[in-house]
Amino acid sequence: MLFKFYMTDETKMGPSAVTLHRIVAARDFGNVKRGDFGGWIERAENLSQSGNCWIAENAIVTGESIVSEDALVKESAIVEGSCRVFGDAVVGEQAHLKGSVYVYDHAEVGADSFLGEQSSVYGNATVFCVPRSTNSGKSCGYNIAGHAMIRGHAMIRGRASIRGKAVIDGEATISESARVFENAHVDGNAAIRGAASASGDAWVTGDAVVRDRAGVAGTAHVGGKTILSGRTVVTGRAERFGKCEIRDFNVSGDGSLVYNRKSEANVGA
Repeated sequence: MLFKFYMTDETKMGPSAVTLHRIVAARDFGNVKRGDFGGWIERAENLSQSGNCWIAENAIVTGESIVSEDALVKESAIVEGSCRVFGDAVVGEQAHLKGSVYVYDHAEVGADSFLGEQSSVYGNATVFCVPRSTNSGKSCGYNIAGHAMIRGHAMIRGRASIRGKAVIDGEATISESARVFENAHVDGNAAIRGAASASGDAWVTGDAVVRDRAGVAGTAHVGGKTILSGRTVVTGRAERFGKCEIRDFNVSGDGSLVYNRKSEANVGA
């Protein structure tokens, strides 16, 4: 096999104080021309010699991580640990992958997204986040972590946090400071935004919107065109489908409205 790149003598220090080598293309392939300089790797195994995969600009790939097939890691992205980026996936901008993250198919990760542990992004999913932080500005860590899966055409934006074994699928959108964790599943055209959350074994689907500080937990199902807003909490085995807005109520058990925090709600069918 004719090598497509080699490591140059140009070096710099990378994450965890490892020595990185800039790469250069040894032949034409894909959109890369012979002699084009690429990004930085710790070892030759970080980039496959087959396919059109490439590490471009100032991107860094270290440790046991591998970029293969037709994937692209570019700009100032960092991939470290034992991550895999393959298929036609793109990781760029200031994105940071750490741990055993998998990004593949046609997925794209960018902005300042921070992915860790054994999470995965695939299908046509996109993740463009900024790190979560406390009021004092201290980082809260990963946007996506645990065994979380982002797939389908799902979009993750803002300071969203997806953790545990959560699954985001279909055309679902998680944005702003929304959180999805434990075994929660969000799919269809559902949206969770603001400071809202889904947890436990909750399922949010259809065109449902969970916003403000609303939460869905337990084994609750929320779908149709339901809107949960304010400080509404839906938990237990509650199911809410149809076209309605529930604001500042607690809904639990079999779906009964337990109480109204602010005496304002629209629960029409």
